[in-house]
Amino acid sequence: MFYAHSQEPGNIVWVRANQDQIVAAKASSRIKTVDLTRVLSMVPMLSPEAKVVVEEKIRCDQNLGRDLIQRALKRLEAEGKIFTRRVPNSRKGRSLTGWAKTPEPEVEEVT
Repeated sequence: MFYAHSQEPGNIVWVRANQDQIVAAKASSRIKTVDLTRVLSMVPMLSPEAKVVVEEKIRCDQNLGRDLIQRALKRLEAEGKIFTRRVPNSRKGRSLTGWAKTPEPEVEEVT
């Protein structure tokens, strides 16, 4: 059931919406969708980029909110199309995390 504001002047109540009001409300709603192909194109192939940098690129490119971007990236990771990788920290401290289309290279142990 859908409701709308009363059209009577001075009468501030919710009333049952008519069909035209329902159609107009649905047409004006802006449900944002994520273009996963474009998201994937923003992720670097070999050298990982910090997650915040990748997310900012996507935000600027597709005008999406943080939650939609993070869900899209997690979905691509679950599908094995991108990988979480360590990014060296230029300052002293622990490594950052980033995204890349290739997994972390395996390190051979020297014996």
